[in-house]
Amino acid sequence: MFGRRSDGVELKTMPAEFKLMPMLMKERSDSQVFFNQDVPIAAIEEYISKKNEEGIRITLIDVVFAGIVRILGQRPALNRFAKNGRAYQRNGITICMSIKKSLTDEGEETTIKVPFTGKENLFEVKDRLQKMIAENKSQENENGTDKTADFLSKIPTGLLKFVVGLLVHLDNKGRLPKKIIEISPFHTSAFVTNVGSLGIDSIYHHIYNFGTTSLFFAVGKKKKSYVFEDDEVVKEKCVNLAFVGDERICDGYYYAHSFKMLTRYLRHPELLEKTLDEELAEKEKEKVKEQKKSNNINDDKNIDNNLMNKQDNKEKDKKDLKINNSIEEKNNNNYDSKNVDRKNTESNKHNKKNISEKPKNKSIDREDTNEKNLINNNNETENLKNKIK
Repeated sequence: MFGRRSDGVELKTMPAEFKLMPMLMKERSDSQVFFNQDVPIAAIEEYISKKNEEGIRITLIDVVFAGIVRILGQRPALNRFAKNGRAYQRNGITICMSIKKSLTDEGEETTIKVPFTGKENLFEVKDRLQKMIAENKSQENENGTDKTADFLSKIPTGLLKFVVGLLVHLDNKGRLPKKIIEISPFHTSAFVTNVGSLGIDSIYHHIYNFGTTSLFFAVGKKKKSYVFEDDEVVKEKCVNLAFVGDERICDGYYYAHSFKMLTRYLRHPELLEKTLDEELAEKEKEKVKEQKKSNNINDDKNIDNNLMNKQDNKEKDKKDLKINNSIEEKNNNNYDSKNVDRKNTESNKHNKKNISEKPKNKSIDREDTNEKNLINNNNETENLKNKIK
């Protein structure tokens, strides 16, 4: 059925803009984006020297290839392609590279297509790449790409136009035979060219309208360049990595984050010694470790907070107790003061009573004395009368 491809699965659910882009920008030449970056290589050269001492031959292009394979394994949107108004997720990872069989003007050029899973470590990528380069550098050897190109070139021009037009039509409709896709350098996850080996700086190489290639990398020659690091500009030995990509497969943020990851691998090639599964497992361990550390810190913070709360509660209790004691003492003082006032009031009342009673008593005593005196006088008068008689 048209639309079902052997090299990819159509993406049914996509953000609106990426659903529309393949229809608005029908060809890759309409949707090319360009990017380049100077990558310091001091760490790579030091790593290569160290491995050479161990008897392991590694080149700069091996490290670049391994870095690209790694980001394709971790960043699936990079391994997409747009065709005939639709977006597809590619089945598998392949990287193509053109090589000269001899560095002369007459030297033949061929293309190798290296399959990967995206999980390989640097040594696995190196072995596979160097083996294919060695096999295809021989003048006698011809790969599937070379044989197909030779066959098509022998067809008369008029008929060749028809054949090529038919291949393009079948590719657009998703009906191109799987055997042709497997040997085609135009149907690949990424294309890499090492123009630095020719003694020139990197170039922006176009991505082909025919086929499904969405990414093209060019590695330039080694040179001194100014790099901004740690808030200062420093002069370092670098290679310029130029890139041309199809903007219909992912947005700028996704591309930028992917390039940062690639740059990190190129600055620290030892990270590529692990397979992707090993790297992810290590990251998961680090994540768990950080989580535990974070939990311990939170637990310590909770303990400290609890201790502080307890201390605050103790201080508060002390303060409340002090306030209560102060209030109680004040109440006691008020009570004593009231008692004193009450006693003073009673005493004053008693004194006033005594004072008011004393004159009354004196008056009574005076009356008694007067009465007694009167009686005595009367008695004396009676006695005198008796005597006279």
